[in-house]
Amino acid sequence: MRAFERDLTWLWAEHPGQWVTYRGEHLLNFAAHQHELYYLAERIGASQSRVAKIEAASNKVSLDLMLRGFFSAGGRLTDLIPPWIVSESKAARPRR
Repeated sequence: MRAFERDLTWLWAEHPGQWVTYRGEHLLNFAAHQHELYYLAERIGASQSRVAKIEAASNKVSLDLMLRGFFSAGGRLTDLIPPWIVSESKAARPRR
């Protein structure tokens, strides 16, 4: 509760009316609706604290879980490819 009270002024200014989750002193996530906080965790079969570690790019999270979270959140394989590689491959293709 101390962490929430500590962050309350900032939360009200930056995320008014949103739900927040904490684990101890650490802010995990915010969302417009309570169910959104647990939706991604449920979709990838992980806990909310594990999702928070994915979001924080923790080295304690497996690549498999990071990718499951990425694709479950709507990410596409093309989002992982740097734009300059995509443009080079399009330029190298023969025209039909």
